[in-house]
Amino acid sequence: MTTFKPATRGLLYETVAEQLREAILDGHYRPGDRLPTEGELTQEFQVSRAVIRQATMSLEGEGLVDVQVGAGGGTYVLDGGIEAVLRAFENLFRHRGFSPEHYLAAKAVLEPALCAAVVVAATPADERRLEDILSDDWSKPAPRPSTRSTSCSPT
Repeated sequence: MTTFKPATRGLLYETVAEQLREAILDGHYRPGDRLPTEGELTQEFQVSRAVIRQATMSLEGEGLVDVQVGAGGGTYVLDGGIEAVLRAFENLFRHRGFSPEHYLAAKAVLEPALCAAVVVAATPADERRLEDILSDDWSKPAPRPSTRSTSCSPT
C-alpha cells in the first residue's frame, strides 16, 4: 500500500488529489484497482471526509478515477491513457502558475514522445483497431463519446 503524507498546507483537497494522482500515474494503483476507502484515506491524510470527497471528485473530473456510490461502491482507477496523463500535466502546470505558452511548448515536446511510447507498446490487437479506425468513413460525423470515456479510442 502506498504511504501518503498528511495534508497540512494550501488547499487540502488539492494536496490530497496531487498525492493520489502521483500514486496513480506512478503505477502504484493500476486501472481497475480500488483506492483505499474514504475512512482509510481520512486517517492517512489526517483530513475530513469532505476533503477526501472533493479530492476524488477532482480526480474523477480529470478522468483518472470513477467514483461509484452504494453497495460495492468505491473509487476505482480508470485506464486514462495519454489523455489522462496530459490532463494531469495541464493541471500541474496550472497549479504551479505556468503560462499557457509554457504548457503548449511542453505539450509539443511530450505528445510525440507519448505517442511513440504507445506505438512501441502496441499489441497486434491495438494495431488492428487502429487499422479499423483509419479505414472508417471519415465523411460521417464521429459519434459523441460518453462523458465517462477516458480512453483515446473512439466509443
